[in-house]
Amino acid sequence: MDKNKGKPKKGAAAGPSISKSVGAVAAGLPRSVVGLANQVKDLVSRIELLSHERDLMKMLFDTTPDCIYFKDYNSRFIMINRALAQLFGLADPAEAAGRTDYDFFTQEHADQAYRDEQNIIRTGEPIIAKQEKETWPDRPDTWVLSTKLPFRNKEGEIVGTCGISRNVTSLILAEDALERERNLLRLITDNIPDRIFIKDTKSRFLFNNKAHLEMIGILNEQGAIGKTDFDQYPRELAARYFSDEQLVLQTGRAIINREEPSVDTSGNRRWLSTTKVAVRDSLGTITGLVGISRDITDRKRSEEELRRAKEELELRVQERTADLKEANEQLRKRLEQLKFLNTTSYQLAQFIRIDELCPSIVDSFIVRFPRAEGILCLRDGDGFSCGHATEILDTESDRTIAKQAIAAYTTTDLPGPYLIEDWKHDEQIGAFPWQDLDHLPVYLAIPLLADNRTLGIMQIFTTHDYVAQYPNETEVLMTLAAQAASCLSNALHYQDLGEQARMLGELDAARSIQQRFVPQEKPVIPHVNLKSVYYPAFEVGGDYLDYFQADNGNWVVVVADVCGKGVPAALFMTMLRSAFRIEGRAAVSARQLLCAVNDAMKANLDDKSFVTAVCLVIDSTGTNMTYARAGHPMMVHLKSGGAVDALRTGGLALGLVHENAMFASMIDEVAIPLVKGDRFLLYTDGLTEATDIDKSPYTLNRLLEMLAQERSDTPEALIDDIMADNRTHTHGLPPHDDLTILALCVQ
Repeated sequence: MDKNKGKPKKGAAAGPSISKSVGAVAAGLPRSVVGLANQVKDLVSRIELLSHERDLMKMLFDTTPDCIYFKDYNSRFIMINRALAQLFGLADPAEAAGRTDYDFFTQEHADQAYRDEQNIIRTGEPIIAKQEKETWPDRPDTWVLSTKLPFRNKEGEIVGTCGISRNVTSLILAEDALERERNLLRLITDNIPDRIFIKDTKSRFLFNNKAHLEMIGILNEQGAIGKTDFDQYPRELAARYFSDEQLVLQTGRAIINREEPSVDTSGNRRWLSTTKVAVRDSLGTITGLVGISRDITDRKRSEEELRRAKEELELRVQERTADLKEANEQLRKRLEQLKFLNTTSYQLAQFIRIDELCPSIVDSFIVRFPRAEGILCLRDGDGFSCGHATEILDTESDRTIAKQAIAAYTTTDLPGPYLIEDWKHDEQIGAFPWQDLDHLPVYLAIPLLADNRTLGIMQIFTTHDYVAQYPNETEVLMTLAAQAASCLSNALHYQDLGEQARMLGELDAARSIQQRFVPQEKPVIPHVNLKSVYYPAFEVGGDYLDYFQADNGNWVVVVADVCGKGVPAALFMTMLRSAFRIEGRAAVSARQLLCAVNDAMKANLDDKSFVTAVCLVIDSTGTNMTYARAGHPMMVHLKSGGAVDALRTGGLALGLVHENAMFASMIDEVAIPLVKGDRFLLYTDGLTEATDIDKSPYTLNRLLEMLAQERSDTPEALIDDIMADNRTHTHGLPPHDDLTILALCVQ
């Protein structure tokens, strides 16, 4: 019997109910009727409760965030809740009736769901909290925890399935991110040399990185968990570590880079730089500590060695103070000597003429003595001549004696300085009647040697006080003698060369000036890579190579050859350069520029002078150019497809025709588009007319045959290959004409 009979059910709606009305009617009826009325009342109560529970279930079904559904035997939706309808994009859950997963998911996911549900229908085995990946045709994949149960009728037969799924995508993504971060953190901690560990509030190990495990001698991390420093280190050391850590755990104050002793697994003493910081939970409660230590044993040993070395150094400094003072004095003297030699060398180098250099040499030697007289004798054929003497020795008698005193060295060289402490008792020097030198008893002969040849000998008379000083002065005197000999050699050389030397110097200067006329840097032309070389046959040449940018942005490239060689040709080339640079400022085409230059040069070229030239004017975009030549060797075009062609255009050399109209009528101009991969070659006849030992020229045909096989894609490589082939032909013979090559590659 229902013990709740006659009582209101939990959760029933407040207010009068049908069961109460039935109870009121039943009052006063016969017992049998009252019994039937009570049964009706009980039935009505149950119906009311069932209706209430159904309302609650429907409210839960429609408001729960989880997705709930029922499917029939063929996995077609019978009913879904509002959460799943929103997920499917349906305005009303009833719209899902009769549809399947294939209407909403990709086939991959729908196939798997169908297999799972048919297996439940077949076996009656539910799927509980299965993690599934949902794949959608029009949105990113999602993850759910899915539970699927068999759906039975009142006879207990399985007629379908019901399921509930909860979206856990954010949780899965968070777990994946956390796993990646954990793996990355583990990778870092296990691969840095510092030792990292985490301990609980009782200083027991919770985590150790690879470096720390190696230090404490444990093979794997699990073997270290739960252990303490007392399991690894001597008790006194472990107690110190424990005390420090407990202070951190109690106060929260970190230990930062504390240097402390340790021992390794072999018992060897080590030093560590340790940091220990408290770990707190979300409420701020200290739950443990994390530590990191770095082995600084090598540094501590170095500091100790440095300390000992410092003590030793201080001891040595104290012991050698006197030695250092003496060394400082020697250094001072040495610096004074070096300063003297530097100043003297500079002074001697100022003189080129012999009559100016000799007095400077004598003065440079004399100042090194407390008191002295001296005379410089120069090698003169088979004997010596006097170059310069101090006041006492500057007499005809002493000059003659000075030459006789060193006459023995006309056939042999004096190897080095020669000192006589008392010349009056010397068999050779004392035999001569020197005048007014009795107060200067010391004699010194110093050879001036250059290229193992004695250019002169410096003879000096000084006081006896100098003898003690001489050992410290020998090196200075020898260095001074070498410098004086070098300057003397240069002076003699310039004297011998005379006018010839001046001429060669002027030619060299002219060569340097002409070389500066040749562009030294590549032009920055769009799509164009350009390289050129210029080899004059003599000191100066008559070839003209130039490229520059006009005022309108176009680029002018010119290669020319002046009739003749040497200085006259070089002078004409200089004038030609000025003409091209001036007329080229407004250049718009190659033909127009050649005509303008011919007009400008006609006043400078006579009937026997002419200039061949080839000219390119490249537009500022580097996509087109115009080409014209004035009696010059033809430009060679290496096409990107491999064909090689010499561009045969008409044109008369500059200077042969002065009438502008006639000259212009003889000049052909070609417009050439610049195609990627095309290469162009300009040159002077010094290339094609270079001859071998049999006087056979290199020729244009050989150049074209060689270029037909050429595959270089840079102008530098192209020029190198041409020059190599040209040298092969000439067998390295010196050129008889100026040679200029300019290669242009379209990029």
